[in-house]
Amino acid sequence: MDVWHIWVIVALLFIIVEIFTVGFAVICLSIGCFGAAVAAAVGLSLEMQFLLFAVVSLLSLVSVRPLLKRLLFNRGEKVLTNADAIIG
Repeated sequence: MDVWHIWVIVALLFIIVEIFTVGFAVICLSIGCFGAAVAAAVGLSLEMQFLLFAVVSLLSLVSVRPLLKRLLFNRGEKVLTNADAIIG
């Protein structure tokens, strides 16, 4: 089994973990794993793969996570409940 196979398996495991969480942090690690898998497929050293994993994960944490939170946790119109919903 090649190293890039291991990176892809770990990325898929991170995606499965993300399904059960709501913070969008684990998906950023998954994106980093896919970046490291590409580096492994190209033939870069293991140190470079880990460096690329860290850099891509950090960049996706800074850019992708806020975008996903803004799109999926839209606080559109406020729904009145309890005493606020009673007219008059």
